[in-house]
Amino acid sequence: MSPDITDLLEPYRRGMAGRLDEALDHFDEVVRRAPLDLLRKGFAGMLQSDGIPFDHVMARLCAAADVAQKDSLLRRIAGALPPGHHAGRLDTPCGSPLPLDLVELAQGEHGPGVINALSTFLAEHPGLARTLGAASLAAALTRMADRRRG
Repeated sequence: MSPDITDLLEPYRRGMAGRLDEALDHFDEVVRRAPLDLLRKGFAGMLQSDGIPFDHVMARLCAAADVAQKDSLLRRIAGALPPGHHAGRLDTPCGSPLPLDLVELAQGEHGPGVINALSTFLAEHPGLARTLGAASLAAALTRMADRRRG
């Protein structure tokens, strides 16, 4: 990782993320320079944190995603589940209101697979991830800084 990214993530590592309006710019810079795996781990940590509700993330993504992105997202989540588990559950179009069982899946025994699928999707679609807002991105940057340190 370049020294610029290390310097950029340092305030997040120290728990002093600064103003939320800076998080968007910091995120854009990290996306340009960080490896995909670091982005994925940062998003996974964000999704597992208590401060960022999964249903909020899904609702924001579904509102901002185009039809192909919604389809890709739901297919990835379905692929994280055992065969037959998602029959009839994920055929609902990604939209509002979010099907409650999708949120339950992220919190249940298959949660790690769902979180991994969603965090990989976010890492591969940073423009869409940006629509989650500054607080969510600051949480992801904090997790990236933690991963960088650990």
